Amino acid sequence: MQVFDNIRKKIQISFGRRGHVATHSTGLVEDLINPSNLCLFFCAEKQEELNEIRSVLKQARANESRITVFIFHPGYTGLDVITDKSIVIFNLNDFTLFGRMRENMAQQIKSEHFDLLISFVFKHDGFNRKLLSEINAKFKIGPQQDEMEGIYDLTINAKKELFTYQGFYKEVNHYLDKLNIRVKNTDGEFKENK
Repeated sequence: MQVFDNIRKKIQISFGRRGHVATHSTGLVEDLINPSNLCLFFCAEKQEELNEIRSVLKQARANESRITVFIFHPGYTGLDVITDKSIVIFNLNDFTLFGRMRENMAQQIKSEHFDLLISFVFKHDGFNRKLLSEINAKFKIGPQQDEMEGIYDLTINAKKELFTYQGFYKEVNHYLDKLNIRVKNTDGEFKENK
């Protein structure tokens, strides 16, 4: 059974990387430091990573944003029982043999619209690149990777060996604070993000 799963996984990943990956167009976000609708994206291979992800979620909740956490597990079993409704774990069972999202997963990913997406995918993977390109977000941030050009609006030069998920989240917030991006309010006046 393990041999069959390994072959199936290679086929799914191979086909999942193919196809057109749309480049991202930046949208207008009123407040990048405190977005009203935040998405955190992780690729977790081990159950131990979930505790660190939960810590990031706890830290992100301090901003009182609406938060959705997508966790992709590149396997066929569940990582853990999740009771937090803001966490969505999916795996290769949510994809066809040819790497396409099954209807229920595609609908869940495509129906959401986020102000800000923060990706915690530290090593390049064409499968995750395609997944990240399909998530609707006005502004996308992730670790610097040449292969991710056209997906992120802002990249931060970070490696998983140097940063924990919490450390990377802290760096993202640091740079967003330093950018001090100005946006128009409903009166047509510019205000500073603080």
